[in-house]
Amino acid sequence: MTSSRRSRAVARFVLAAWGSALLAGAAFAQPIPVDRTLAELGAPLFQRYCASCHGAQGRGDGPAAGSLKTPPADLTRIAARRGGRFPDGEIAQKIDGRFAIGAHGSREMPVWGEVFSQGIPDSGTAESIARGNVAVLVEYLKTLQTDGDRQATRARMAEIFAAMRFLLPLSLDAGKFEDELHRPRIEQALSLLDRSAASLAEHGRAQEVPFAHLSRALSIDARDIHIRYQQGHAREARYLVLTLTETCVACHSRLPAASDAPPSEAFLTEVPARDLRAPQRAKLAYATRQFEDAEALYEAVLADPAVSATDLDLEGHLDDYLELEIRVRQDPARAARTLERFGARSDLPPALRTEVTHWRDALRQLARRGAVDAPLDVARAEVQQAESGRPERNDRESLVEYLDASALLHRSVAVDGASAAQQADAFLLLGVIESRIGRSFWLSQAEAYLETAIRLAPGKPVARNAYGLLEEYLTAGYSGSAGTNLPPDVRQKLELLRGISEGQVPG
Repeated sequence: MTSSRRSRAVARFVLAAWGSALLAGAAFAQPIPVDRTLAELGAPLFQRYCASCHGAQGRGDGPAAGSLKTPPADLTRIAARRGGRFPDGEIAQKIDGRFAIGAHGSREMPVWGEVFSQGIPDSGTAESIARGNVAVLVEYLKTLQTDGDRQATRARMAEIFAAMRFLLPLSLDAGKFEDELHRPRIEQALSLLDRSAASLAEHGRAQEVPFAHLSRALSIDARDIHIRYQQGHAREARYLVLTLTETCVACHSRLPAASDAPPSEAFLTEVPARDLRAPQRAKLAYATRQFEDAEALYEAVLADPAVSATDLDLEGHLDDYLELEIRVRQDPARAARTLERFGARSDLPPALRTEVTHWRDALRQLARRGAVDAPLDVARAEVQQAESGRPERNDRESLVEYLDASALLHRSVAVDGASAAQQADAFLLLGVIESRIGRSFWLSQAEAYLETAIRLAPGKPVARNAYGLLEEYLTAGYSGSAGTNLPPDVRQKLELLRGISEGQVPG
């Protein structure tokens, strides 16, 4: 979605007001703290010394696991087995092995404290190196935690949800949002939103780069809103509250409808139906993972003659609906039928009619396709075909192909056993797609996808290709020129990623 389309969509996104009592009692537990720098140093050590038994993802399924008398532990569940707590000292002792021999049972696992210090004449230096290697491995293991991570994520999202259930409806009424009578409750809600989003971002640093990117964007926006309100800029804060739904949709649209992420049903059920129009309910249903409701509501919106086809396009309803049907609902046949009806409208501009016709035909082709056994290969072919049509064909005309490819790519990176090379290829293609059809520059995940591709394949052609696209994307996004206006932190990060892509800096 372009910036102008997103701005217009937000401007028309209206909700009814409802109570704020649900702010009370929101939990605020802390996620597992991770030193990202140390964790990055521990990653190559883990792959070198530990992956053969514990597996590349730490699940206990390494190639040497079958030869061991005692199956290697699933290291992704250390925190889950301890109620969400990660015991740094205990894990460090188990890895080191010199001071807690009994904890290893048969001692099939090497005593890494001795291994790391071998061949170093100076005892003090040897001990420092051994302890340092153990410390960075412990920090890396924190990034592998799964069930505990999901629980922490849900706890953070529950707090954010509690704040937004009050802020969203109130922010649509300028008089109420700027009324001093409501200031204490608004301040309370913004404070909860600010610190919960910050905690989610801190937790997200140890997760996949795309999630970390979105959680960081949410945190920055929440902090900005809170500061603006405290400084007396209630009108600006009010507008920015509305934009946060876009971040929710951007994250949830990556997940299939069958995933275990819970919907937020109360967001709609507690709002009187008479106070919400279909476009507003559709956006809320999508943002809160009520996908069946969102599907029906978007179809009602697209069939409503009271709203012009041009407005439906500019407000992003077509893009959102196709994204929902292809990525999430995975029902191209239904989407094709909807576009057949929409294409019969007499008020479609010629350019939009051309796009709708192409989308409908592409959806019919998808509906006839059988099961995909090699999602990465199919997605690569789709992206190559879409890219080969540029610049004669605009990116939106290839929207269906890009969306289907992105759905296949997300599936491919989620498959257990996918190699680092396969994942790097997938994230590079996701970066290409996001750079073409992202909702806006400031919310785009292209940067995160491309960075992931670079870090997964340091020194390889895929990393160099990803870096070239990333540099072009950021330069154009910030300045549209030769990069003279790039912020210092962005320039510094690009330099680091360039070194990784060329194999000069460890990934």
